[in-house]
Amino acid sequence: MKKIIVLIFVCFVCIGFCFSEEILKMEPYQNPEAGHRIFRTDYFSILFQLDTTTGKLWIVEYNIENDSYKKYVFNSENLAEGKPQKQGRFTMYPTWNKWIFILVDQIDGTLWRVDWSFDKEKNSLSVIR
Repeated sequence: MKKIIVLIFVCFVCIGFCFSEEILKMEPYQNPEAGHRIFRTDYFSILFQLDTTTGKLWIVEYNIENDSYKKYVFNSENLAEGKPQKQGRFTMYPTWNKWIFILVDQIDGTLWRVDWSFDKEKNSLSVIR
C-alpha cells in the first residue's frame, strides 16, 4: 500500500514538473480593449508596448546592472492612418521564431511581420501581403 502511495506521489510530482514551465509562461490578463498592452518576448529583459489604437510599438528593455528600464521606439508610424481610431484595434501574436511577432489589425485583417533584434538597426516592420 505504501508503495502505491509513493508511486502516485512521484507521478504527481513528475506531472507538475512537466507543466511548470508552461505555467510560468502564462500571460497576465490584459484587457483586449485597452489603449496600450504589454507583450513578453522569450527574453526576460525585453517587452513590447503596443498602442492598440494606432499600432505604434516600443521596446521596453530592463537593464540588470542598474535595475532600470528604457523604452525605445520600434514603430512610430500610425498604422491606422485614415481608418477609424478604436482602442483594441491592434494586437500581437508570438510565432515559433522568438525573433518574430505578427501584428494584427483586428478590424480589417491587415498583418505585419515584426522582426526584432538586440541590434536595433535590424528591427523591422513589414506588411504581410
